[in-house]
Amino acid sequence: NTYGIHSIGDLAQTSPDLLKYRLGKCGMMLVRYANGEDHSPVANQDYEAPAKSIGHGITTKEDLENSAEVWNIMLALMQDVGHKLRVYDKNAGGIAIDIRNSELAHKQWQCQLPASTHSTSILAKEAFSLFSRSYRWEFPVRSVPVRAINLSPQSCPQQIDLFTDYTEINRKERIENVVENIRDRFGKYAIMPAALCRNIKMPTDREIELKMPTGMIG
Repeated sequence: NTYGIHSIGDLAQTSPDLLKYRLGKCGMMLVRYANGEDHSPVANQDYEAPAKSIGHGITTKEDLENSAEVWNIMLALMQDVGHKLRVYDKNAGGIAIDIRNSELAHKQWQCQLPASTHSTSILAKEAFSLFSRSYRWEFPVRSVPVRAINLSPQSCPQQIDLFTDYTEINRKERIENVVENIRDRFGKYAIMPAALCRNIKMPTDREIELKMPTGMIG
């Protein structure tokens, strides 16, 4: 208002140099957009932006009081994350967790994986290891969103090292691919970890909350 800008029309007539001085590059963009100028390439009608992460999160039915309960939830969530990685033909190069405690305070952590993978069991163990190293248990846990980050195509070559057991990673991926095929035929609960067959404070499928920030598949 100080500069007499009250509408899009006023913005379109404003000196670009003035807005650049006050707002930097954003000022120049505002003037261009106000005048209908957009130099970004036009995408095809069926274009889908590549996913930056794949995640799943819930608010539990009851607060989680110990690490064993958190592990069960993470293992359950990773069943869906691993499934989506296979559907989109992606490997994860890292893991991110967003823990909310019973006081509704959030803490976020992330880490790189030794090797990119779509193995559900490996992702779950890495997420739980990150949680165990980071969370101090000042309060019980209320919600446990997990994300697979730094995605790459499964066909993409990756740098190997001398210390990672790639044979074991490949073995787990092959086994879980077979499990995935069985679930596709007979339902998602046809085969599941024994730890998830008891009450683990998970809401029903209808109550599950999918975390889907920009660029993320929930």
